[in-house]
Amino acid sequence: MEETNETTQVEMNNQKTGGIGPVVGSIIILLVILIGAYYFWNKVQDKRLQNQTQQEQTLSESDEVSDIEADLNTTANFDDIESDLDAMDQEFTN
Repeated sequence: MEETNETTQVEMNNQKTGGIGPVVGSIIILLVILIGAYYFWNKVQDKRLQNQTQQEQTLSESDEVSDIEADLNTTANFDDIESDLDAMDQEFTN
C-alpha cells in the first residue's frame, strides 16, 4: 500500500514541475507577434513619409499668388473638412 502512495506522490511532483515550458513558449510567441507588428508599423510609416516627401517635392518655390494657389489646390484636400469640424465640435460639447 505504501508503494502506491509513494508512486502517486512522485507522479504528482512530476506534474507540478512541467509548467515552465508553456510559459517560455508563450513569451516567444508574444515576442514574435510584437516584432512583426513593429515591422509592419514601420513599413506603413515609411510609405506615408515617402508620399508626403513626394507631395512636398511637387510644390513650387515661387512667391506668386497664383503659384501658391495652385500648390494649395494640388496638395490640400478640403472636401470633408466640414464633417471633420462638426465631429470635433460634438466631441467638445459632450
